[in-house]
Amino acid sequence: MAIKAVLFDLFGTLTEATDIENIIIEKFELKKGAHAKLNQAICGQKFDGWRKYLDGVVEAAGIEKSPANREKMRGVVRDCFEKACKGVFPEAKRVLGELRKAGFKLGLVSEVTPMGRKILRETGLGRFFHEVILSYEVGLTKKGPKIYHECVERLGVKPEEIVMVGNSMQWDIMMAKEATGGKIRGILISRDRKQGAGNIGCAVVGSIAEVTKELGECRLTIK
Repeated sequence: MAIKAVLFDLFGTLTEATDIENIIIEKFELKKGAHAKLNQAICGQKFDGWRKYLDGVVEAAGIEKSPANREKMRGVVRDCFEKACKGVFPEAKRVLGELRKAGFKLGLVSEVTPMGRKILRETGLGRFFHEVILSYEVGLTKKGPKIYHECVERLGVKPEEIVMVGNSMQWDIMMAKEATGGKIRGILISRDRKQGAGNIGCAVVGSIAEVTKELGECRLTIK
């Protein structure tokens, strides 16, 4: 079946990856086991004002809800925003522009802080997408299938007509496939070409620059 839509991850795919959870764990000297709770609070907590949001992150970290800790958390979020804005991969806009011009419907799905929309505005990436699904706006992360159900609904095409492009085999590719009964196809960005071995409906490319060619050659197949 023809590909009509391409769904992109943001961090590690279009701009440099930032593991904000690990940055917080290091800054506040937390145990590594705090990562999952932090991820839910940072990305999957539906945004309802900065104070409430930051208090939720502080609570997930298991530290005192104090003005000092809230401000420290805000600083981490701000630093990650700045890194994302500066770290857009050189070929990202070219690839998105070519795909949009070729008639593909483009979507973005990202686990991100409430700076997500600002990142898209500041970098100019936002103008390429027909649909944008940000975790903090829908209150969902990629750790479950519901965010991908939301993506399919918003894109308005069949799952088998969508290709998911991301840098995580587990959360970008496999979760998207699991959420749609294996119908969404995937392009994994990884230097390790062996990652996609035996995975029907998944191709592996070394960088975002190779995505246009991969889609043009239509080498993705469904089981």
